Amino acid sequence: MLRRMSAKYGDRVAFIGLNAGDSNENASAFLQENPTLYPHVIDPSEQISSALRADGGFPSTIFLDRDGDIVKVSLGSFPTEAKLEQAIRRWALAERPIRPAGSS
Repeated sequence: MLRRMSAKYGDRVAFIGLNAGDSNENASAFLQENPTLYPHVIDPSEQISSALRADGGFPSTIFLDRDGDIVKVSLGSFPTEAKLEQAIRRWALAERPIRPAGSS
């Protein structure tokens, strides 16, 4: 499902996998068996997932806006591809005002 969405929206939405809690060896073995079209970060100590507020369960999907701010954290799998696409359209592709440089 994520591979298809990455292929469909890859020019407008960045997909990044985060393998949290796994060793480099286990994460690499998983990715060999389950190749993706997007890059992955290996996070054995789960520091990155914690910083992204994605430490409440796996899988988690984190949506960030164009400024890099987290706008939505979705815990668990999406039940259907249509639900994932709906979330991508709502959270990743939503038009939000562009903030002036230096503003928060």
